[in-house]
Amino acid sequence: MDQLGPAKGSPARKLLEIATALDPIEGVGGFMATDRVFSLLEREFDTLDIHAAVAAALKPQGGADLSAHEVVLDLAGRKSGAIRLVTTNFDRLFEDCDPEARSIGPAHLPDPKRAELNAVIHLHGRVDPEYLGSDDEGFVLSSGDFGRAYLADGWAARFIQSLLSRFSLVFLGYSADDPPVQYLLEALKGASQAHGRMYAFQSGESTVASSLWENKGVHAMAYDPSNRHEALWSTLEAWAKRANDVDGWHDEVLRNAVRGPEALHPHERGQVAHILSSADEVRRLTQLADGGIPASWLRVIDPRERYGQPEMDASSSKGLLDPFDQFGLDDDAPPPPPDPREGELSYLTRPREVPKDSWDGFDLYPRDTSDAARRSGIFHGRNAAKAVVLPTRLDLLAIWLMKVSHQPDAFSWALKQPDVHPRVKDLLSWAIRDGADKFPAEIARGWRYLFRTWDDRRDEPDQAAFAISAEVNASGWSDDTVRRLMSIRRPRLRMEPLFRIRPSSDDERVFSLNIEYPRPTSMWRFRPRCLEAPSRGSEKT
Repeated sequence: MDQLGPAKGSPARKLLEIATALDPIEGVGGFMATDRVFSLLEREFDTLDIHAAVAAALKPQGGADLSAHEVVLDLAGRKSGAIRLVTTNFDRLFEDCDPEARSIGPAHLPDPKRAELNAVIHLHGRVDPEYLGSDDEGFVLSSGDFGRAYLADGWAARFIQSLLSRFSLVFLGYSADDPPVQYLLEALKGASQAHGRMYAFQSGESTVASSLWENKGVHAMAYDPSNRHEALWSTLEAWAKRANDVDGWHDEVLRNAVRGPEALHPHERGQVAHILSSADEVRRLTQLADGGIPASWLRVIDPRERYGQPEMDASSSKGLLDPFDQFGLDDDAPPPPPDPREGELSYLTRPREVPKDSWDGFDLYPRDTSDAARRSGIFHGRNAAKAVVLPTRLDLLAIWLMKVSHQPDAFSWALKQPDVHPRVKDLLSWAIRDGADKFPAEIARGWRYLFRTWDDRRDEPDQAAFAISAEVNASGWSDDTVRRLMSIRRPRLRMEPLFRIRPSSDDERVFSLNIEYPRPTSMWRFRPRCLEAPSRGSEKT
């Protein structure tokens, strides 16, 4: 505006002054309609003069700090040799960081569906190398420019739609009310070709960030803007470090994980969870001695452990310990606080509900298989014995569990499972048979009893009795139904963890073993004609 010098009564100047004077409305955003301002300026000035003023305002002065641009280039894949960066900035600061990087303007946009992207793409144009104006392709500045790019001609909208057909998009440095974002997302509404997701960094509280972006189909990632957005840039720098050396980052995370989840911060546990979500990374884990990380990570992998009830620890003088504090992830929703109307004992003994979207390392995710939906109960659970072949990642987790099965935490976790996949049982049996010298006597004894309880797959007494009564009332008694009725009452082993589940020594007891005599809780009625016992010889046995 100062470069062009419009009159004090200029409509463009008035609009800019009014828009900048208004405070943003929470959940709505600001009122800076820069495209409208440039549309008004076009009534007063030649387009070339406007572009020259924009270029002059953007020309970097000596010693410009390019550290943020360096981080963004690293995140965009510079070290891998394939830069995937789309910017609406007109300046050439990314090119100043890496003169070898290919630079593309709007007239030569590649087709993301067919071409490999390796360039800094200036979607709305770029300045000429001397910052005297726009290059031959011009700028997208005014409402008319945006209308042609996203609506009438639609070349910018088609390009973004093509990107979404192959990639997810992350918006950095935009507010939800920026004209580029408004036009872009409006053009994407109802686009059938979009497969990737869209994310945006947004300063402020999470609820406010969501209200600004979620209705536009974009997932908001909120951060604290204090200290000149230090939280954002320190996060991006950490991500760039990973992008520049993926193997080194993974090795560092796993070295840290050896200390156990209790010694780490939630975001550090989240990094380990990220590794355990990839088949390739779990494979690397299984190649390390003794499984690489301790069995206590089972309490992070299983969300029921993270949201477990507070418990006693024999090795601690702190009394009750909350598993969420020791094993929770940075993106886990915290457990609900105590209800003032309930007593402390009631709160401590009431099972916590696991949030639906919590990460579960034993679940089957779309990236594990061709299935589109998340599935549970494959690795462990009442129906795990009937499950299909374990997909690669879960099979590798089973191998890791085998390698750490001599540790008390592995047995303590398994003791709470009604059953596990046959492949898991085979691996655990092999570990005890061929590596018995690693197992403390009490742990080895516990595994052998646990295999026996898992192999007893009888239905619950009420369920079995109901099925028998329905069959008898329909068809009468047979030798088979008599045997099944008697088997309901057959004694079976019942194992339970002790109240103190973390032993203070290898030989200390970690489970209780009881004999249970199952019996239905209800007496099932049989019609009188069904009460006659089957005659001898009426059925071959």
